[in-house]
Amino acid sequence: NIVRMSEGSMPNLVADAMRHSLHADIGTINGGFVRGDAVYPAGHRIRRLDLEREMPFPCPTTKIAIKGIHIWKGLDEVLSHTPNLSGAFPHVSGIQVRFDPSAEPGARVRSIEFDDPSRTFDTEETYTMALTTFQAEGGDGLTEWPKGKLVPHPNTGRKVFDVVVQYLKTMQLVGEIKN
Repeated sequence: NIVRMSEGSMPNLVADAMRHSLHADIGTINGGFVRGDAVYPAGHRIRRLDLEREMPFPCPTTKIAIKGIHIWKGLDEVLSHTPNLSGAFPHVSGIQVRFDPSAEPGARVRSIEFDDPSRTFDTEETYTMALTTFQAEGGDGLTEWPKGKLVPHPNTGRKVFDVVVQYLKTMQLVGEIKN
């Protein structure tokens, strides 16, 4: 499963949807959350069944405020399995992460840059992060991201599936999502 060792369009879409929905600086989803492993041809009309197959878990979203150093170290934690397949592999939105899979675990992240070139990632700054409660509570062996503080938001607690459907409708990336 490619999304357990490198980026994929579906988990990147999920991370984008979560970041947008929760108005966060950064969005992330673990590769193990996306299960469909499907390849959609150009022009394919996404159906509700497609999304249900890709996101079978009823996992809720959450938003945290967290120092950059904990984001960095958390990314190092979930990248500790690379280049092997791992459901912990991170898919991110709002940032680009450069890492060296041959480096020692805990020292793989080389840089984090915001997609917005006017912003600089600073390990001492506090950022907001949209993620699942699974990740925020230490799933996949995370010890750093649970150090974040919960940030109230109206979309906190919404299921990831519902957040993605709403995002696709809001962004007008799809028409009516059919059953």
